[in-house]
This record gives sequence, structure tokens and C-alpha cells, in this order.
Amino acid sequence: MSKKNLKITSTILSATLMISLASFTVFAESQIYTNEDPNSTEGQYFTAEDPRGIGEFTDKEIKDGLEKSDMACEVIAIRKKSISNSKSVTAKDIAKVKDYIKKYAPDSVEDDYISKEKGDISVSAIGDWQSKNLHLPGEVQEYGNYCAPASIQAILKHKGLSKTQTELAKLCGIVPNGSGTILYKVAPALNYYNKASGRSNLSYKYYTLLPSAVQASEWNVKMADSAIATIVGNYGVVYDVHQVKGSAHYLQGYSTMVSGNIYHYVAGEGFDSSDPSNRICYYYDSNNLKDNLGDRHMHVTFQTMGVLTNDMGLVY
Repeated sequence: MSKKNLKITSTILSATLMISLASFTVFAESQIYTNEDPNSTEGQYFTAEDPRGIGEFTDKEIKDGLEKSDMACEVIAIRKKSISNSKSVTAKDIAKVKDYIKKYAPDSVEDDYISKEKGDISVSAIGDWQSKNLHLPGEVQEYGNYCAPASIQAILKHKGLSKTQTELAKLCGIVPNGSGTILYKVAPALNYYNKASGRSNLSYKYYTLLPSAVQASEWNVKMADSAIATIVGNYGVVYDVHQVKGSAHYLQGYSTMVSGNIYHYVAGEGFDSSDPSNRICYYYDSNNLKDNLGDRHMHVTFQTMGVLTNDMGLVY
């Protein structure tokens, strides 16, 4: 072999090793490889054109996700009002709640959203003086890239639907230890088992709320209220998070992250808004490569979750 060829071969091997080590570091913390070979037939691969693994949503899908969020925010505002003073709820308010239930939460009831308790408390933000935790029966993900299947599994199991991560991974379009699930696949995987599909008696339907459809200044509130409205109706949500090394905002247990970027899905299971200035978001973290998460039922503020999802999205 000539020196020229040897030099080229050495350069290629060095580059390959650097890529492999970089991929391993990301994978070891985050469940997702980024910028994998787009020509591979195994799983969904993120590309330079879609480095965050969002996928291609139609205009209708984006609009539908936003319309549900708008209604969810109205419903949570009505719930806040009912908690503050149940007598202040109008017939128009009740009609809005019923419309939301009919369209998006047929398995829920009016009392889930409108408090009938007497009260006269001062509230300053949507969702204040509320708390609920579904305590999703999550399981540790079986492979490093199975955070989406594991999150979906926890939500379905809470509703009495026991599905394996292998089954759910197929719906997500991924294979063991391959790339991670693109966001576009998550809602359809959840909806695969709804009543409309004929695979259960549960009349739910999940949508995706994308930050690109919302004013940046409104994301935190719309994301939080959309999640809360879903959880109030007794269904979990999926947070698609992006953690950046050096940021002030992390999921619990990730503040010492080595990778520059960590992309991860967690299953939202609850909230506590009793402190208006510090609303809490509860979630289940399935990461099998983290041994510092205790029982994996974790929490951060909604402010932090808003930052972590503001370039990714919410499935609710």
C-alpha cells in the first residue's frame, strides 16, 4: 500500500472512530442517535434536513393540534374560575367544556373539568390550586432508543391496554439500538389502539402541538395548559425534550450530561399548580441508561419543561 493510500485509509479510520465515539456518547445518555445514515433501511433516521427528528406534519395536522390546544386553554381557564368561585361558571362555560369533552375527551366527564366545590380563593394563573398525578405504570425501556415506545406503553397501560415495547417500537418505525423515534410517529402509535381503530373501547385521540405553530412567548402557557387539560381527563401525555449542555434547564438527573445535546421522550403523568409561581410537572422517565433516577417518577417546573420542549413538541 502506498503512503498516499495509507494516509487516506488512516484518515478515514480516524474519522470513523471519532463519529462512532460521538454517537456512543449521545446514545449512552439520550436514547437517540442523530444524523445517522439516511440510506439505511433500519428504523427512522434523523438527517441534516431534520436534525431534531420532528418529521413532516401536514398543514391540517398542525392546525388540528393548535385548535385542540386553544380549546384546552379555554377549558383550563374555566376550571380555574370554577375553583375560585363555582357560582361564576356560566351556561356558556359549561357548553364549552362539554364541546371539548365531545371532541377530545369522550371518556371524561364534566366534573373532571368543572369544580362544584364552593370557594372564593384568589388565583393568578391558569391551572392554579389544582394538582393531579396519574402515577403512570411505566417500565424501564428495553433498549437505548426505546424512550418513545416506553412512554407510550406507560400511557396505554394506565388505561388498561398492555402492549409490549416491541409492538410499540414497530409502530414507531424503529429497531433495537437504532435511531430514535421521530415525533411525527408518536401520536399515530398512541391512536393505533383507540376506539376508532377497533382495537379498544377507549375513545381518545392524540394530537401534536408544535412550537412552530405557537408564538414563542405563548409556548410555555399553551404547552402546560394543553398537558394539564389532558391529564385532568385522565390521560398521560408525551413530552419531547431537548437538553443542551451548559443550559440552566435539565430533566432531573441530567445536569451532569456529557453530550452536547440530549433528545428524549418522557411520559407526562401529573401536575401541581398550588403554588402559582412554581407550577410542577410530573413525568415518568424510562431511560435505561440512567441509574440515578430512583423510582423514575420525576418532576421539574413547567417553566423548565417549557424550555426543554420549545423546539420539539407535545403529544397530548
